Amino acid sequence: MGNKPIIFLPTHRSYADFILMSYLCFTYNIEIPAIAAGMDFYSMWAMGSMLRDTGAFFMRRSFNNDHLYWDTFRQYIHQLMAEGDLPLEFFIEGTRSRSGKSLIPKIGLLSMVLKTFYTAVVPDILFVPINISYDRVLEEKLFAYELLGVPKPKESTSGFFKSLSIIKEYYGNIYIDFGEPISARNFFSGYLNRSFHNLKPIHMQEFTEQEKYLTSKLSNEIVVSQQNCAVITTFNVIALALINNCYITGCKEMKLEDLAQEVAWINENLRYFGTVTELNNLIVDIQNALNVHKSLVTVTNEKMVKLVDHCVALKSIDSSQLKGHALSQETMNSVLPFIMLQIYVNPTLHRLCNPSMITIIIQRYKVIEKGELFSQYNFLQSLFSHEFISCSTGNNLVCNHYSKRFLLMECRRSLKNYYKT
Repeated sequence: MGNKPIIFLPTHRSYADFILMSYLCFTYNIEIPAIAAGMDFYSMWAMGSMLRDTGAFFMRRSFNNDHLYWDTFRQYIHQLMAEGDLPLEFFIEGTRSRSGKSLIPKIGLLSMVLKTFYTAVVPDILFVPINISYDRVLEEKLFAYELLGVPKPKESTSGFFKSLSIIKEYYGNIYIDFGEPISARNFFSGYLNRSFHNLKPIHMQEFTEQEKYLTSKLSNEIVVSQQNCAVITTFNVIALALINNCYITGCKEMKLEDLAQEVAWINENLRYFGTVTELNNLIVDIQNALNVHKSLVTVTNEKMVKLVDHCVALKSIDSSQLKGHALSQETMNSVLPFIMLQIYVNPTLHRLCNPSMITIIIQRYKVIEKGELFSQYNFLQSLFSHEFISCSTGNNLVCNHYSKRFLLMECRRSLKNYYKT
């Protein structure tokens, strides 16, 4: 690593992320990173020591007011950065995303890492955003249960071995994409005066308001970079077409022929807006994707694609432990497949939110001046800033880019319709 510590920052969609990153580093002869893991794994018999032997270190979910733990952990990170020979790996979202969307970044661990740069302990830090995309997520049903209020089962070694049976099923492909490394020195160039920290010893250093702002800005930039190198799988597009049909028609099934046409149209538009998609051979790829997700969707003899009904075993769930409203058996059975399907829709939304906002504004006003378009766009950006990390208020360049794309798309559609007639 030289004198530039390297930080791997993968997305967190599954517990498999830990294993995949370490396996990838081992395969390509890269130093296996020191991985920040939750204390849940530490208490697992045999697993805790095994994880530690492969480079993991454990941290509490919350430090609360335990100042001794906070200072000890902060010093440990300082030593890893200043003197360690290993890359560091942690999940900037803090936890697995149950919904499939990027979560608001947690900046606690990032702040500890950046403190070594702010105080000039290290001359630079390289942050490597990584996106891990799954054709099918191992925890898809578990996530749907949690989103419906069923508490997460406690991690245990026995539970781990019981869950190994699901690996016998087919889960399709996994895509691991590395974004452009972000240099702390380049990112903060012109915005930061590190000499300020020379006035106090390291253990008394506090972040300035500017450094807090820049840390938050960097965390958002990392998440956006993760999103930009994401691969949208064929089933992501299928799920979008199916759930759109459900909302419009209220029907849980769709003709395979209609689905193929809708998937082709959505895929074309996603690529038009700069998205990397998996789809190449329309019919073959759709058939393969439906086969991977046959526990969620099925094709009938009449060539209808429909959601598979699920039965939630509510009797095995302690109703007093449910979060939010205690839903009935009928409601749980009805909504579970929709929740599972929405989990696969959500990875596409960060690519669609900006052009969708432009579309909504133009459809409402029909004719609008560019200044008013920017104003309305910025309002929607601020409104959805907690839903989509890519919503950066005041970014008129993004608005200008997507409005031009929208107009070009409308012109292209008009020409197609003209030649059809």
